[in-house]
Amino acid sequence: MNYKIIVDKYAGFCFGVARAVSLVETAVMENADKPGKIYTFGDIIHNARVVEDLREKGVNTIEYEDFAKLTPADTVIIRSHGVPARIFSELREIGVKIVDGTCPFVKKIHNIVSEYSRNDYEIIIFGDENHAEIIGIVGNCQNTPHIYADFKDFLDKSDNFKYFFQKKLAFIAQTTYNIIDWENGAAKIKARSSDFSDLKIFDTVCDATIKRQHGAKKLSELSDIIIVVGDNSSSNTRKLFDICNTDKKCAYITDGKDLTDLRRRVGGAVSQKLRQPNTLGKTLTVGITAGASAPRKVIEEVYKTMDDSIKDAILQDGVQDSTEGQEESFESMLNSNLNRRVHKGNRVVGVITGFHNNEVTVDIGTKQTGFVPLEEFSEIPDEDPKQNAKVGEEVELIVTQVNDAEGWVTLSKSKADARSGYDALQKAFNNDEVLDAVITEVVKGGVVAGVKGVRVFIPASHSGIRTSRTDENADKALDVLYKKPVKIKIIEVDEKRNKAVGSIREAMNFERTAAKDRFWSDAEVGKTYTGTIRSITNYGAFVDLGGVDGMIHLSELSWDKVTHPSQVVKVGDSVDVTIKALDREKNRISLSYKDPNGDPFASFLANFEVGMDIPVKVASTAAFGAFAEIIPGVDGLIHISQISSDKGVTLKKDDEVTARITEIDADRKRISLSIRAISEDAPADENVPYVIPEETE
Repeated sequence: MNYKIIVDKYAGFCFGVARAVSLVETAVMENADKPGKIYTFGDIIHNARVVEDLREKGVNTIEYEDFAKLTPADTVIIRSHGVPARIFSELREIGVKIVDGTCPFVKKIHNIVSEYSRNDYEIIIFGDENHAEIIGIVGNCQNTPHIYADFKDFLDKSDNFKYFFQKKLAFIAQTTYNIIDWENGAAKIKARSSDFSDLKIFDTVCDATIKRQHGAKKLSELSDIIIVVGDNSSSNTRKLFDICNTDKKCAYITDGKDLTDLRRRVGGAVSQKLRQPNTLGKTLTVGITAGASAPRKVIEEVYKTMDDSIKDAILQDGVQDSTEGQEESFESMLNSNLNRRVHKGNRVVGVITGFHNNEVTVDIGTKQTGFVPLEEFSEIPDEDPKQNAKVGEEVELIVTQVNDAEGWVTLSKSKADARSGYDALQKAFNNDEVLDAVITEVVKGGVVAGVKGVRVFIPASHSGIRTSRTDENADKALDVLYKKPVKIKIIEVDEKRNKAVGSIREAMNFERTAAKDRFWSDAEVGKTYTGTIRSITNYGAFVDLGGVDGMIHLSELSWDKVTHPSQVVKVGDSVDVTIKALDREKNRISLSYKDPNGDPFASFLANFEVGMDIPVKVASTAAFGAFAEIIPGVDGLIHISQISSDKGVTLKKDDEVTARITEIDADRKRISLSIRAISEDAPADENVPYVIPEETE
């Protein structure tokens, strides 16, 4: 019969495990000729074979109770599962060199539980309470967390469950937790969110675990026999076994050491399959998956052993129709899955696994470690990548350098963004759109902006900054734009020549025209707007209303007497103004800055009436009489005939006198006063007109 072996492409070391083992091997090389010993805190990963290999290289494990034997010359490498925060503190006190091998996904959980427990959240953890990862998570909580094996355990304990009502809860799971149980359980909890004061559910099952578990489920559907490779102490390997064995298929778990036993068991399973009816001419499919702590060489040993045992079983059972299977493609299949290669220029999808001082680490699904230099991660200079990205997020990348010998790949997010960015720029150009950008460079003759991953040149003449071509310092004038967010319009785009040209000036004009159209479409007398004082003259102030300018006349700046606008406002001030008049044909807008609730004449009307004798102060004099201040902002006229019956009596500025209110014209806001009426107790001359000529001192 025919047969084939399928190896899950996600089988074996995940990024976190590979990183931890790599850190140990690097420490061995760096400390070869130095004093001191190298320890890992506990087993660096859950694989006895890897731990034994490292021991042969001089790396030993150490537990907390043995810290007394450490010296400052020693190096302690933190296991991939992480440790309680107190372990770091005590190691620092001893003075040893600490190498943190904690998986970035686990480190993310430490940060979550530390922050939320500090803010009075009840921390709910799903996983194995005796597992090293869970012990480390618990040791980073600021309060006592609650640990459950699974969601059923949590929901079944009704008394405990009621304890959480109206409390703030934060749910997290072990990185290797069963993703199917997590998704189903999280959905049930979300459905009851009203029972809690605040609910946070963090998807902390790591991306590699999710892919491996989904891959195992698919493999289970395709295979007649499944081999799960991994150490018996590995939690994530046991989860794979549970997923693959749901339909009670012949599934085995092995650490790869007892290959003779593996060969016997696989051979027995194949023979059992061959004895079933209707197998002649059929293809026997055998699947291999492996836990995150299974090294490549172990998977290869299992693979080769399986190949031999399958062939032996087929021959022993006397099935002679075909034994060649897919033998010729076995090795190529294994290599393609376990050692998939990438090349310079390839576009790949990576998962962010950590942020560091000068780079972002990513998992691109290969055995190499992926690095994105900070300058290749964002188009904005010196931007903190954590502002717009997070661990576990998928990003598109371009491979820029591959080093197979050292096992790393350098990648660029900026270049990947640029490939799709040109399409976006062309669309913006065609549709006459205004785009958001950030100025990333000041260069000779202009500036450069990062727009959708594309480097866009903006000539100085299009920068919106006035410069002179003959000015030697013209480029320096553009420095004010560096790192500033701006609006631009694309005026030329040519992807073949890697050329894109933009204009801040045209974007400003475009937006000003659009704003002007919007303003005139709904402007009306009495509406209030917020604007900015753009310039000041002797007779008033001009206000930028966003695309259009309006003017506040000197008389509309304040209810008090003002001789110059600078007494009230200055250029750059933000002001709330009301439209007093509009002339659409001439595009003229008259504004008032006076507080509508602060009209002093309204206050006058509320507190004064005709016939009242009041103290006043002469504000100015004229040939026909004097103007006297009644209250700030309200003057009355004392006509020359109402000063005194004695023609020789006059008034001068700042004189304080008592006058009688003889007339109030509320519509024209005019008030007549008389001193004579008080002194002679005589009525005012009603035939004297109230005329306001030009003032004189």
